[in-house]
Amino acid sequence: MTKMVNIKNNKDFYDKLHELEDFDPNWFIHVGQESRLNTYIDDGDLNTAVKDVIKERNLLKEVRDKLQTDPQLWRSAAKKDAIRLLVTYYKRFDLSNKEISQILNIPESTIRHDYQPLKPGEKIHPKFEVELRDRFGKHLSPNEI
Repeated sequence: MTKMVNIKNNKDFYDKLHELEDFDPNWFIHVGQESRLNTYIDDGDLNTAVKDVIKERNLLKEVRDKLQTDPQLWRSAAKKDAIRLLVTYYKRFDLSNKEISQILNIPESTIRHDYQPLKPGEKIHPKFEVELRDRFGKHLSPNEI
Protein backbone atom coordinates (compact mmCIF):
# COMPACT_ATOMS: atom_id res chain seq x y z
CA MET A 1 0.00 0.00 0.00
CA THR A 2 1.61 3.21 -1.16
CA LYS A 3 0.76 6.52 0.43
CA MET A 4 1.23 9.94 -1.11
CA VAL A 5 3.83 12.33 0.21
CA ASN A 6 3.21 15.87 1.33
CA ILE A 7 3.77 17.82 -1.88
CA LYS A 8 3.68 21.29 -0.36
CA ASN A 9 7.46 21.67 -0.51
CA ASN A 10 8.21 19.08 -3.18
CA LYS A 11 9.89 21.15 -5.91
CA ASP A 12 10.56 18.13 -8.15
CA PHE A 13 6.86 17.28 -8.20
CA TYR A 14 5.87 20.77 -9.30
CA ASP A 15 8.67 20.95 -11.88
CA LYS A 16 7.48 17.73 -13.53
CA LEU A 17 3.84 18.76 -13.30
CA HIS A 18 4.58 22.12 -14.94
CA GLU A 19 6.64 20.39 -17.62
CA LEU A 20 3.65 18.17 -18.41
CA GLU A 21 1.22 21.11 -18.38
CA ASP A 22 3.52 23.22 -20.56
CA PHE A 23 3.97 20.41 -23.07
CA ASP A 24 0.22 19.88 -23.45
CA PRO A 25 -2.48 21.58 -21.36
CA ASN A 26 -4.93 18.83 -22.36
CA TRP A 27 -2.62 15.92 -21.52
CA PHE A 28 -5.32 14.27 -19.37
CA ILE A 29 -7.49 13.84 -22.46
CA HIS A 30 -4.68 12.68 -24.73
CA VAL A 31 -2.96 10.03 -22.58
CA GLY A 32 -5.90 7.64 -22.75
CA GLN A 33 -7.80 5.60 -20.23
CA GLU A 34 -6.01 3.64 -17.53
CA SER A 35 -6.94 0.57 -15.57
CA ARG A 36 -6.51 0.30 -11.81
CA LEU A 37 -3.06 -1.18 -12.35
CA ASN A 38 -1.75 1.98 -14.08
CA THR A 39 -1.73 0.31 -17.47
CA TYR A 40 -3.34 1.96 -20.45
CA ILE A 41 -6.33 0.19 -21.94
CA ASP A 42 -6.51 2.32 -25.07
CA ASP A 43 -4.16 4.11 -27.46
CA GLY A 44 -4.97 7.62 -26.27
CA ASP A 45 -6.33 10.41 -28.42
CA LEU A 46 -6.23 9.38 -32.07
CA ASN A 47 -5.82 13.01 -33.16
CA THR A 48 -2.60 13.41 -31.15
CA ALA A 49 0.75 12.20 -32.45
CA VAL A 50 1.86 8.88 -30.97
CA LYS A 51 5.22 10.32 -29.89
CA ASP A 52 3.37 13.06 -27.96
CA VAL A 53 1.09 10.56 -26.23
CA ILE A 54 4.13 8.48 -25.22
CA LYS A 55 5.95 11.56 -23.92
CA GLU A 56 2.87 12.64 -21.92
CA ARG A 57 2.54 9.17 -20.42
CA ASN A 58 6.22 9.18 -19.43
CA LEU A 59 5.91 12.63 -17.87
CA LEU A 60 2.79 11.51 -16.00
CA LYS A 61 4.69 8.50 -14.70
CA GLU A 62 7.47 10.79 -13.45
CA VAL A 63 4.90 13.02 -11.71
CA ARG A 64 3.43 9.97 -9.99
CA ASP A 65 6.88 8.74 -8.98
CA LYS A 66 7.41 12.02 -7.12
CA LEU A 67 4.26 11.34 -5.09
CA GLN A 68 5.17 7.87 -3.90
CA THR A 69 7.17 7.17 -0.83
CA ASP A 70 7.77 4.48 1.72
CA PRO A 71 4.40 4.09 3.52
CA GLN A 72 6.18 3.32 6.77
CA LEU A 73 7.42 6.92 6.96
CA TRP A 74 3.88 8.28 6.85
CA ARG A 75 2.12 6.02 9.32
CA SER A 76 0.68 7.94 12.23
CA ALA A 77 1.47 6.94 15.81
CA ALA A 78 -2.04 5.52 16.14
CA LYS A 79 -1.58 3.42 12.98
CA LYS A 80 1.79 2.15 14.21
CA ASP A 81 0.17 1.14 17.50
CA ALA A 82 -2.60 -0.64 15.59
CA ILE A 83 0.03 -2.70 13.74
CA ARG A 84 1.87 -3.42 16.99
CA LEU A 85 -1.42 -4.56 18.54
CA LEU A 86 -1.95 -6.97 15.64
CA VAL A 87 1.61 -8.25 15.99
CA THR A 88 1.02 -8.77 19.72
CA TYR A 89 -2.17 -10.70 18.97
CA TYR A 90 -0.47 -12.98 16.44
CA LYS A 91 2.54 -13.51 18.71
CA ARG A 92 0.20 -14.89 21.38
CA PHE A 93 -0.60 -17.67 18.93
CA ASP A 94 3.14 -18.32 18.55
CA LEU A 95 3.35 -17.09 14.97
CA SER A 96 6.81 -16.14 13.74
CA ASN A 97 7.70 -12.71 12.36
CA LYS A 98 7.79 -14.28 8.90
CA GLU A 99 4.24 -15.63 9.24
CA ILE A 100 3.00 -12.31 10.62
CA SER A 101 4.68 -10.40 7.80
CA GLN A 102 2.84 -12.55 5.25
CA ILE A 103 -0.50 -11.92 6.96
CA LEU A 104 0.01 -8.15 7.31
CA ASN A 105 1.87 -7.71 4.01
CA ILE A 106 4.73 -5.89 5.76
CA PRO A 107 8.38 -6.93 5.39
CA GLU A 108 9.62 -9.27 8.11
CA SER A 109 12.52 -6.98 9.00
CA THR A 110 10.11 -4.06 9.49
CA ILE A 111 8.03 -6.09 11.92
CA ARG A 112 11.14 -7.28 13.75
CA HIS A 113 12.61 -3.77 14.16
CA ASP A 114 9.70 -1.30 14.10
CA TYR A 115 6.58 -3.19 15.18
CA GLN A 116 7.57 -5.33 18.11
CA PRO A 117 4.78 -6.76 20.29
CA LEU A 118 3.48 -4.54 23.07
CA LYS A 119 5.12 -5.10 26.43
CA PRO A 120 2.98 -5.84 29.50
CA GLY A 121 1.62 -2.55 30.85
CA GLU A 122 2.63 -0.57 27.73
CA LYS A 123 0.00 1.92 26.62
CA ILE A 124 -1.00 2.60 23.04
CA HIS A 125 -1.59 5.97 21.38
CA PRO A 126 -4.70 7.71 22.80
CA LYS A 127 -6.20 8.30 19.34
CA PHE A 128 -6.08 4.61 18.48
CA GLU A 129 -9.06 3.52 16.37
CA VAL A 130 -9.98 0.10 15.11
CA GLU A 131 -10.27 0.18 11.33
CA LEU A 132 -12.33 -2.65 9.93
CA ARG A 133 -12.58 -3.62 6.28
CA ASP A 134 -14.53 -6.33 4.53
CA ARG A 135 -12.87 -8.82 2.19
CA PHE A 136 -13.16 -6.34 -0.69
CA GLY A 137 -11.31 -3.55 1.18
CA LYS A 138 -14.42 -1.48 1.90
CA HIS A 139 -14.41 0.36 5.24
CA LEU A 140 -16.96 -1.00 7.67
CA SER A 141 -18.76 1.15 10.20
CA PRO A 142 -19.87 -0.34 13.55
CA ASN A 143 -23.51 -0.62 12.41
CA GLU A 144 -22.51 -2.81 9.40
CA ILE A 145 -20.84 -5.51 11.47
